[in-house]
Amino acid sequence: MKKLLLMIIVAMMATVGVKGQENLAGRVYYCGNIMMKEMGGLKKDAKQLEKEAETEEEKEEVKGLTAITNAIVSKMTIKFISDKTVELSAEIHFDEQKAKEGGASWLMRKMVKMKIGKGLNEKRQSTYTVNGRTVIILSTNNKDKMHFELSEDGKRLTRTDKDKTYVLERIR
Repeated sequence: MKKLLLMIIVAMMATVGVKGQENLAGRVYYCGNIMMKEMGGLKKDAKQLEKEAETEEEKEEVKGLTAITNAIVSKMTIKFISDKTVELSAEIHFDEQKAKEGGASWLMRKMVKMKIGKGLNEKRQSTYTVNGRTVIILSTNNKDKMHFELSEDGKRLTRTDKDKTYVLERIR
């Protein structure tokens, strides 16, 4: 009887261990706006400034700030190719035409363009490991690591980097 109970407990623990080391191959996680929190804060500030703006010039400045925040595109995709290989895609750029149409001044557009430059459009493959719900993606030189936390239901992949948090939603 004790042996049977012990075997059942061992089998249950093995099942839990296998579930914890879930295979991520085929999954794709995506975030359409990596800088959402930062932009959200700027948009709140812009709304407050809009209320406080007294002159037409101040109102135009606030309008330009809102146009700038709407013109910054930042996306990230993580595609798990196999049980060891992952493909990272990141895109950050500034849509100057959209900012211009939104009412951003020439000077504001040039300052942001200078800061962001040509942007970033990168796609690379790397290796990863899974430890419980922590996913560690190694850089191509295997020195830098990105730590992600997999949600309990597997629908979100979250990375906290200093004071920023990125949440990628599972799309496949």
